[in-house]
Amino acid sequence: MKINQLCKTFNYSQFKFADYNRSVDPQHVQQLVNEVKAGHQLVSPIIVNEKMEIIDGQHRLEAFKQLKKPVEYIVRPGTAKPDVVSINNSQRKWDKITWIESYANAGNKDYRFFLNFLQNHKGYKWPVLGVENILHNPLSTDINHHSHIDDGKFKVDYDHIDQAERIINDSAALKEKCGKKSSQSVIRISIEALKIIETHDNFNFPELLSKMTPTKYEQIISSSRKPSEVALKFLDVYNSKKRKNMIFAHVDAHGKFIFEN
Repeated sequence: MKINQLCKTFNYSQFKFADYNRSVDPQHVQQLVNEVKAGHQLVSPIIVNEKMEIIDGQHRLEAFKQLKKPVEYIVRPGTAKPDVVSINNSQRKWDKITWIESYANAGNKDYRFFLNFLQNHKGYKWPVLGVENILHNPLSTDINHHSHIDDGKFKVDYDHIDQAERIINDSAALKEKCGKKSSQSVIRISIEALKIIETHDNFNFPELLSKMTPTKYEQIISSSRKPSEVALKFLDVYNSKKRKNMIFAHVDAHGKFIFEN
């Protein structure tokens, strides 16, 4: 094995994907393939460690495999996960899904659960930060949380996962009826507002769903971008034409959502 020297090979199988490599993006691979076919050269060699684990260049490897061209690579012993993260951050900024996949592939059970949860509900393309808030603390009315996806400190509240599932399923039903064309930011506000009011023991979601119309939903969402304010307006719809079991709340001077009954 030649160390720190430029090597070339057709033996694609000798390269290994480490658990912490991000998932290969087929569109990125196809873009590289098209660039090579157009006459451009991919001048950067693939970087691997002494185990032939790819530190940088898994998309280039896949492109060369498709093109049946030799792969240029350099072996740099001692490189590992921190180097993968550093290289990818400097070249192509990681999004939240990439961080989740990276930690999940490295064996973190909370991130594996997060990833599986997103995949199981992928039909609705949920905003990741909204889902993080629900999985981390589904019983809290506080939505001003700091994301821990990137730093590896995200935790799932396994004791109340049924509540998290209920919030997501109810959000899906509300979106299906009233907000099919809503943007990711609007969906996040909506599910965080619903998360707030679902913490009340007497809240009955089917009642809200039956009273909500696309017009009312659009008016509520367009009038505010704060989940707490949207939650109050959801309750106005919920309480309409009710003579008992109404739910009242307010937002205090510090922005805290408080139920009054």
